[in-house]
Formats: sequence, structure tokens, C-alpha cells
Amino acid sequence: MDIYRDTVRASRARGDATSVVTIGNFDGVHRGHQALLNLASELAGAEHRIIPMTFDPHPIRYFRPDSPAFELTTIEQRAELLRAHGAHALFVLEFDELAANSSARDFVSTFLVDALGAKHVIVGHGFRFAHKRSGTTDTLRELGLEYGFQAHVVEHVLDQGAPVSSTRVREHLRAGEVTLANALLTRPYFIDGVVVHGDARGRQLGYPTANIQSPNQVFIPDGIYTTTLRTERFGALPACTYVGVRPTYETDSTRNIETFVLDHDGDEPLDLYEANVTIDFHDFIRSDRAFPDSAALIEQMHVDVAAARAWHANS
Repeated sequence: MDIYRDTVRASRARGDATSVVTIGNFDGVHRGHQALLNLASELAGAEHRIIPMTFDPHPIRYFRPDSPAFELTTIEQRAELLRAHGAHALFVLEFDELAANSSARDFVSTFLVDALGAKHVIVGHGFRFAHKRSGTTDTLRELGLEYGFQAHVVEHVLDQGAPVSSTRVREHLRAGEVTLANALLTRPYFIDGVVVHGDARGRQLGYPTANIQSPNQVFIPDGIYTTTLRTERFGALPACTYVGVRPTYETDSTRNIETFVLDHDGDEPLDLYEANVTIDFHDFIRSDRAFPDSAALIEQMHVDVAAARAWHANS
């Protein structure tokens, strides 16, 4: 899917085409985001393109540059998730001094109308925009009448009486509540990465693992998880993944991500080195801890792998 990062390219790419624009950070593309995209699909029909508009960096990062990492997804991952929900392209607005200080009118005319050719603009409840968040949903409706688009406001999607949000997803993940996070996402929480060479300790213990180097922040606590390893070459493989600092052996605090493939029935050897992979996290098995020796660790690994196999067998 095309990702536009400037107004000139976005305008040239669309030509005379008109758009249904949805605005948000879309981090995770959870059920709340999906409600905006579902309405976009209804309004677009065959007449308009669906173009979500997001921000990079996140506005919080602009105003609080020292804030810790909190994004669930990269821009590229977000684009793929949005594409899966019907988006035709993604417009990424660089959130800089110019964007932060734009007036509501300039925001609408420059980005929504001139760049994206908006005929419908969809936002969530409580949406604010422009300098000092001066633009409201009422402002958007008024400017829409002037510039020839219709503004739509989607109410919060509720789960257990509270709005679905990226913050809630992160809170569940940090608590190890993977299944609850996945329910809000309507998909497994995942990270992307590249398989790199490790110290082969897993192989020495009888459980050869793929060591993953990921661009994503890994929100979940250290421990063992039931996962799926998705690869271009071998497809989706049932797996068990360790996240942690290997306290039985290590003396530093380097966090490792190691995935053991449960089953591979193909004739081709499972060579994953330097492969781009995705790890889908399904369920939390146990917390990380130190063991007195390798024998005790291996015994526990037998139990962990059995738990992961049982999950995959019953899913």
C-alpha cells in the first residue's frame, strides 16, 4: 500500500479521485479504529478511495520528546493493518512545528481538501486538531460545509463498559494479559523482526531457538508465551517464545526474544537465519525465573512446550 508523507505526492497520486479520510493515530488498529474504517467502507463504495491520516511522530512525542517509547506498531505495520481493513493508501503527516501551529482552516484546506480530496472525513468522539487543539468536531463540521465535505463523528467503542483504546491494549500487554489485549485488537499482538545468530544455548539444551531482533518495543513481561512464527519461506509455524534476560545464565540485562518452533513437517531444513519473521503472541504460559541448573531448566522447558502444544491443538 502506498504511504504518502507529503502533500504534493499525495495530491499527484490521487489525481482527480476523491477520498474518504479517517483521522487518528491508528496505533494497533484496534476495535475502535476499525469502527472508523468500517464506516469509511460504507461511505466509499466504488466512488471514493479510503485514506487514513496519521501522524509521525505521535503528537505526544513532539510535545514531550523525552517520553518513553509506547507505540504498538511502526508506520509500516500500521499501513499493512489498515490495508487489511480496506484502506487504499496512508497519509502520514509529519507532526512538526508547522503542523502543531496550523490553524483549523489551514489544516482542513491544506491536508484534507487539497492533498487528499476529501468528500467525507471520519473522526472519533472527542477529536481535536490544529493549534492548541482549538479545532473541535463542530469546527470540522462547519469547515466541511464550506469546503464541500461531510464530517462524521464515531462514538467510542466500548468493552466492559470502557472505551477501547491503544492505552488499554498496552496496559493489558504490560500485565501479561495477552488474550485480553488480543480481544481488543481482534488479532494476535505481534512483533516483526529478523532472525540473527545467538550463542546456540537453546540448541545445547535440546531446544534450538530462532533469536529475533525486532524494531518493535516488546510490551509484554518477561516469560514464556504460546506463539506462531510467520515466515515467507515456511509459512506459519506453531511455536513457543521466550522473552527475557536469561537469569539462569546471564549477568547483564540484555533482553532476548527466542522462538522454538514446535513442528515443521516440510522436507526442506528449517533454516531461518537472516529471515524476516513475525511473531504472533497468543497466550501467556509463565513468568521468567532463574533455575538452579540446566537440568531443572530443561525439565521446565518440557512443561512449557507441552503447554504450547496443547494450546495449538485446541485452537
